[in-house]
Amino acid sequence: MDILDQYEKQHGSTEPARVSPPISSPQNWGRNEEYGSFVRLVMRLSGGKIKDDYQANIILLVIGGIFFAVSIFLFARAFWSPSSTPIIETPGEQPRGVNEP
Repeated sequence: MDILDQYEKQHGSTEPARVSPPISSPQNWGRNEEYGSFVRLVMRLSGGKIKDDYQANIILLVIGGIFFAVSIFLFARAFWSPSSTPIIETPGEQPRGVNEP
């Protein structure tokens, strides 16, 4: 008689016991709602003008695009603006940018 047969005789079946998933499993996190939290927020703040989740998703994409464009604009102004350092002129030299008559 091999070891597995001895174990089955002493302890019963060798099938693993089925364990129920914990109450707070990751499968249950935030899955009770029909829509996401931002979609629900947009639908609630619209005052009933946005009827379904498709319209709310379009609004969220437009808002995201606006924020992206504004951030690109602000970064461009911050890094590619004219330098604010003064131009140092040497004595006896004509100032730069002045045309002679």
